[in-house]
Amino acid sequence: MKTSLKFIVCLAICMGIVFAASSQSIRVTGKVTTPDGTEIAGVHIFDSIANVGASSDKNGIFSLTIPQKATRLRFSHVAFETKYLPLTEKRLADTIVANTIWLEVVLTQALRKLPVVEISDAKVQIAYKNPKQWILDYEPVGTDEFLLLLIEKNKKYLELVNSNHEKISQIVIDKDYKELFKDHSGYFHLLSRDSACQAFLVDEELILDYHNIRHDFSQFVEPVVVNTENYLYMKDYFTVNDQLVSYNKINKETKETTPFVEIFDEKQAIYNSDCVSKFMGDFIKCCKLSDIDVTPELIASFRAILINSKNVDEYWRSRLILGSAGMCVPLDQKNLSFYKQVLAKPPYSLLAKIHDTIYFFDHLNNKIAAYDLDGNYLKETPITYHDNKGWDKEIIVNEEKTRCFAKFTRNGETSLVEINPNTGQTMGTYILEVHAFPTKIRVRGNEIYYLCKDYFEGEQKYFLWKQKVE
Repeated sequence: MKTSLKFIVCLAICMGIVFAASSQSIRVTGKVTTPDGTEIAGVHIFDSIANVGASSDKNGIFSLTIPQKATRLRFSHVAFETKYLPLTEKRLADTIVANTIWLEVVLTQALRKLPVVEISDAKVQIAYKNPKQWILDYEPVGTDEFLLLLIEKNKKYLELVNSNHEKISQIVIDKDYKELFKDHSGYFHLLSRDSACQAFLVDEELILDYHNIRHDFSQFVEPVVVNTENYLYMKDYFTVNDQLVSYNKINKETKETTPFVEIFDEKQAIYNSDCVSKFMGDFIKCCKLSDIDVTPELIASFRAILINSKNVDEYWRSRLILGSAGMCVPLDQKNLSFYKQVLAKPPYSLLAKIHDTIYFFDHLNNKIAAYDLDGNYLKETPITYHDNKGWDKEIIVNEEKTRCFAKFTRNGETSLVEINPNTGQTMGTYILEVHAFPTKIRVRGNEIYYLCKDYFEGEQKYFLWKQKVE
């Protein structure tokens, strides 16, 4: 890993920083807060004259470089009213210190109508349901709004709506985006197989900006799981038979990357190595039968594709780079699918910030380790909940980063078991009582949100539901 490159690229993509090249420029830094002083992350700051922008980080801090001339900055966020701040030549001249000015910016929350929900059960409610629309994905925004990726009449849309089913803003999507992603700083992104872009709300209008190659996004944005004042914590997968998972710590000031924590399932890695050897043997045998020259480079390429492909579909696409040898696939396709979907899955772990503590959920070694925000070890707690039948190998942290839940599924019934990360003990079980096999579960406030299929005009479509957490 090249430390400085990974750090710079990661920050550039995550925070959307675009620097202006100018012989006479100034640095504009500042902090964005609510009227009560709460920092706001993910605010889009844009200078329309210089055509440069930035985003505020977790602490509300932003920084961008603009030409030293009169301009007007725009501050926008999906949950707050857009604000314009003029910077006159006099103001610039009076406030510049060491070629830098500092701004204190206050945003007010956008006023929306109070949500009205339709009761379908004592606890279960419709969070958003439009029979004409198919929900591909969603993410909660603020306290009562949602960002939705929709299909309606063969067109794809990105919509910001409230719980009253009222549309706040809508934009037509002209690319094959299939997924919404909310990163560690609260920024929203649209993802396709090949590309990614960030979504903002400006003057009640959704816009897309900061377009990136999906590979770069997957390398430098998605792996960042915790962002503190001094450090970024990034998940890194290694190719030791897919069973070594490592989390690295990046110092924001020095750009130094150091290993933080890791887990390695040695027993599974040995078994996987035997499977890889078998696939390699089948590949070489098939190549020889097809009169294809088996070179060390060809073998190395096939092995890299087999190990690095995240799933079977990605394996099929990647093998095309082998040319004619790409047709010499492993003979037993059932074994290949089993390897990619089951054996090659890395041991499940989670590094997450809950309140002001970083917790490492190490299910392989039956413990939760606690660290302060600078990564200093605090304590270790034993856990047993993951040994219970039906655990889906998934921990869900609520939107407020104050609670966490283990997801269980038994006979189609899904339940969330709340965990106290300080003690490792379970605190309560919340059963999703109405719908079987819900997807994309999120917890916000005292409610659990999820997508589940329902019938409309003989066709199954996904609708958004919620259930109260008592």
